[in-house]
Amino acid sequence: MGGNTALQSGRRLQWVKGIILMTPYDPSYYLLHGQGERFRGLIEEGSVLQSDGLEAIYKDADAHKEAYCFADAFEDVKDRNMCIVVGGGDDIAPGKHMIMPLWNRLKEHDTVAVQKQITFDCDHCMCNVRMALAEYIAQFMKEVLGE
Repeated sequence: MGGNTALQSGRRLQWVKGIILMTPYDPSYYLLHGQGERFRGLIEEGSVLQSDGLEAIYKDADAHKEAYCFADAFEDVKDRNMCIVVGGGDDIAPGKHMIMPLWNRLKEHDTVAVQKQITFDCDHCMCNVRMALAEYIAQFMKEVLGE
C-alpha cells in the first residue's frame, strides 16, 4: 500500500517536496462503493503486509474510508508537486477508479506546482516498464528540485 501511504503522508507533511504515486491503491474506493469483499480479497492475497491480521486491516480501512479517500485529497494536494503513474492494464488498482478522479481535478486547477501523470502499458507491478518508469520519475524529481 505504498501509494496510499505516500498520498496520506504527503497530504499532511508540508515539508515533503513531492508526492510520487506509482499504481496507487485506494483502499477506501471499494468500501465507499459497497464492494468491501473486493478489498477483503486483495488483503487476503497481501501476505507481505505486516499487521494484526486481515480483519484489523479491513476494520482500519473501513473506519478511515472517508478521511483517506483519494478523490477527496484535492484540497490538501492541489498545490503540491505530484507525480502519478498508472498501469493501463492494472486490475489491482485500476487507475480510472483509484487515482484518475483526483488527477482529473488537479489538471483543471491552475498551480505553479509540478504535477504530472502518465499511463504506462503495464500491470500493477510495472514489470515491463521499469526503466521508463525510473526515467520518468527522475525527470519529475529534476523538475521539482530545479535541476
